[in-house]
Amino acid sequence: MRKFLLLLFFGLSVGCAEGELVEEPDAGTDMSEDDTSVDPFCGDGIVNGDDECDDGNDDDTDGCLNSCKLAYCGDGVVRAGVEACDDGNSDETDACNRNCEATTCGDGIVQEGEECDDGNEDNSDLCLNNCMEARCGDGEVGPGEGCDDGNQVDDDACSNKCQPSGCGDGIVQEGEECDDGNDINSDACLNTCALARCGDGVVELGEEECDDGNSDDTDGCLSTCELATCGDGIVQEGVEDCDDGNSINTDQCTNACEFAQCGDGIVQAGVEACDDGNNVDDDECTNDCALPGCGDGIVQDGEECDDGNTSNADGCLNTCVLATCGDGFVQPGIEECDDGNTSNVDGCLNNCTVASCGDGFVQAGVEACDDGNSTDTDGCRNDCSLARCGDGIVQAGVEECDDGNSDNSDACLNTCQLADCGDGFVQAGVEECDDANTNNNDACLNSCEVASCGDGIVQSGVEECDDANLDNTDGCLNTCVSARCGDGFVYSGIEACDDGNDLNTDECLNSCEVAECGDGFVQAGVEECDDANSVNTDSCLNSCESAACGDGVVWGGVEACDDGNMVNDDGCSNSCTSASCGDGIVQAGEECDDANLSNTDGCLNTCQNASCGDGFVQAGVEECDDSNTSNTDECLNSCEFATCGDGFLESGVEDCDDGNTTNGDGCSSVCGIEGCVPNADLSCGAPITSRNDAAGSTNIVNKWTCSTWTNSGPEMAYTWTPTVSGLVEVRVSGLSADLDLIVMQEVGDGCSQDSQASCIGFSARGGTIEEVLEFDAQAGETYYIIVDGFAGAVGNFTVEVRSTKQHVVLNERGGYAADADYLEILNTGACPVNYNGLVVEHYGTCDTARQTVTFTGMSNLPGGQTARVVESGAVAGRDITFNSCDLMYGDPSYTAICDGVCNRSTCGNLLDLLSASDVTTGHPDILTCASFTPAPVNVNPMTNGQSLNRVDFAPGYLQSNWAIGPASP
Repeated sequence: MRKFLLLLFFGLSVGCAEGELVEEPDAGTDMSEDDTSVDPFCGDGIVNGDDECDDGNDDDTDGCLNSCKLAYCGDGVVRAGVEACDDGNSDETDACNRNCEATTCGDGIVQEGEECDDGNEDNSDLCLNNCMEARCGDGEVGPGEGCDDGNQVDDDACSNKCQPSGCGDGIVQEGEECDDGNDINSDACLNTCALARCGDGVVELGEEECDDGNSDDTDGCLSTCELATCGDGIVQEGVEDCDDGNSINTDQCTNACEFAQCGDGIVQAGVEACDDGNNVDDDECTNDCALPGCGDGIVQDGEECDDGNTSNADGCLNTCVLATCGDGFVQPGIEECDDGNTSNVDGCLNNCTVASCGDGFVQAGVEACDDGNSTDTDGCRNDCSLARCGDGIVQAGVEECDDGNSDNSDACLNTCQLADCGDGFVQAGVEECDDANTNNNDACLNSCEVASCGDGIVQSGVEECDDANLDNTDGCLNTCVSARCGDGFVYSGIEACDDGNDLNTDECLNSCEVAECGDGFVQAGVEECDDANSVNTDSCLNSCESAACGDGVVWGGVEACDDGNMVNDDGCSNSCTSASCGDGIVQAGEECDDANLSNTDGCLNTCQNASCGDGFVQAGVEECDDSNTSNTDECLNSCEFATCGDGFLESGVEDCDDGNTTNGDGCSSVCGIEGCVPNADLSCGAPITSRNDAAGSTNIVNKWTCSTWTNSGPEMAYTWTPTVSGLVEVRVSGLSADLDLIVMQEVGDGCSQDSQASCIGFSARGGTIEEVLEFDAQAGETYYIIVDGFAGAVGNFTVEVRSTKQHVVLNERGGYAADADYLEILNTGACPVNYNGLVVEHYGTCDTARQTVTFTGMSNLPGGQTARVVESGAVAGRDITFNSCDLMYGDPSYTAICDGVCNRSTCGNLLDLLSASDVTTGHPDILTCASFTPAPVNVNPMTNGQSLNRVDFAPGYLQSNWAIGPASP
């Protein structure tokens, strides 16, 4: 509407100079010549008056309506890109809600056709996602449902009531034997939905007496579900002792199901002699159920006793007579023995005690005597042996002693006399010696002591002296040696010291004088030196200390100074040299001093700390140091060698440096500017359609070494790696802009626009003419194929790598020896080629008709491969030779390979042309047509003795028998 008003306005403008607008005045309007203003109106693009907005257009679907009011939801106009609908009302139940959104199931508003709409995606509430009310059978588990399988099958996992199937629901499911739908466990169907059976632990009313759920027959309920009773043959544990299942009362189990026992009043057959059922033991039946008799333990008439056993060693013999001493039976605890006789000299006395020493009876063959007393010092000892010297007992009035041994070194001699000094026997622990003499100058004194130093007696030949004291400072030492210098003892009043050695370096000299500084001897551990003089500037100070740097005394000829302190950075170093740079001491004004001349360590010869930039390479720390702040030379400011990938451009060495060694980001791994970043790999005969500004393209290169043009547009690059060497054609077609073709070979520096070595060629025909580049590709090499926009051009293209039918070599072979004649073509291209329909035609000068053969079955001849057809009916050993007419010059003799029908008059479809004269030396003529493009390719090799001039040429070759293989040698 706004555009229409503007056009109308301009259409009414009259009498205007160029570029001026004049509005036709309304009737009654007073308008002066100079008044060129226009009254504001809605649509003039200016907000005036009541306008809320004015965007100057007639688009009612943008933010400003044609009424110059701001668009809003509910204005009845759908705002493009903002509102899905706008019906101008607030009715939430129609197709458009109040938020200008198209109503849908799930928007929370119940529309026509919906049973409900809760605005959520939860299918487990009362309203499903399809806006239908949830109900049992809808396939969704809703409120109050345990399951919902959406079917009407009642015996599957979910019942028709939407509850999980289970025992007790009255429906027999898989895995259930029954289901009666009740909780009564005593009927024919248990609450577990298993059929009731004996042994299930539940008593089935009317069918079972009991059911304890086990197979144990010894409890109150049998495994047959009958109550246990006495006589059923099964012992009821805790109730019956036994149950033999019979009515015999005299066997081991009575009819009361109790074990048979003595006293039950029932004679057990084969076990009891009687059973009177009472506890009276002296009647006709004992309590053991045996008949009475001696040994039955019951004293009957005529018996003194009856202990009921067969032992004669107790108080009652087996004869039922009381035991007595002398009856020949030992009564334990009462008698020690009983030999049944009256002799007192054997091993058993008449009182039935065992004979023993001291009983007053000499036991024949056992005792030497027996005086019946305990006195051991009389003639008969207490062990009933006769007394003797050495028996260890002093016999009164006979022996002085008796120690019972043969040792003469104790207090009692073997003669039973007491030991004494001078008896000739050394009494252990009492005497040191006993030489049985009265000589006091030998090794044993009269006191039976061993002669020793200090006893006051000089032992002849052994001691020099013996003063009988322990004083080692007098004239006689404790060793009974006369005192002398060097004996280790200071002789009082004679020696100042005596250390007992011959060393002059300890505190006591060999002259037994005390060592002191200046005596000329170095006292070990005390003195460092002792030169016996008073000169303090030689190597030994007067304090007997070795002269040393730091002692405060300048050592003549050795030290330059000595300030007697350990301060190393004053005028005199701790090595007593005058301070200087290089002395290894950091003095005031020096940062360091390592005492060497090396400038490659941490301290320079100037005594300054080494640092990056000082011009010296610090070993192990810096790689280089060129003493400058440039990061573009071979040494960085970090004193590291400049390398590709360090992020600094090395002048004259690197073309770029992006801080990494990754190829494909514009700067190669060797820091050369990459001409392209390949986006994809090409394959033979597989064209790719794209744009040079599509995803994967770059806009890095504006000038290629391979090209003479400026290509400032984006470039799209591909790689291609042939598996076969041969001719190949790269074709860029379908151009919508002026795009050029550049081909380069990978030579180690990536896709670099500056590498002349990698340049294969370029094609720049201009405009939208397709670009074509043919080259000889090498197997295994990688080629970069780039489509770049000339002068910033951007557009569509299709790129393809292929070989053509022009890439062909024709061989006609004559048969030699046993070989048949054959005709073959070789694909010299790197890609497979479709040779179907290729025609070989020969026409000799003297031929009356052309001979032709057409190739079939050749839809995919691989690069470098040969297709061969063998002549039918060939004669082995027959050579094919030229006819004379084939060796003549000029037309019409020729051999041609054509793509379809050969038409030499126009040459439009000739792929190859060869005169017969080309096969002879000296006649290299090739017949061509000037209009043929591209130039023909020679058919080769054809040597003397070979020709295609055969009258049976056309019918003689089996056109259906092509075989693909390697080229002929």
